[in-house]
Amino acid sequence: MWLSIHGAMSCGCENRERMKRLEKVRELATKTARLTGEAQAIIQRTDGTYHFKPLQEAINEKIMEYIII
Repeated sequence: MWLSIHGAMSCGCENRERMKRLEKVRELATKTARLTGEAQAIIQRTDGTYHFKPLQEAINEKIMEYIII
């Protein structure tokens, strides 16, 4: 019973965790952009995870943010 009630609660825990993961990817993408001198795109994959790659390679991806240094 507790699990079903816990699963229905919307305390924002999932959103906080998602934002932490996005912030970590953002930090890595910013560092990569500084080192390479290329704009980076943070993309969201179909499984909900975040990844970054050079902007030129992210043409057909779901882009969440651009990192331009």
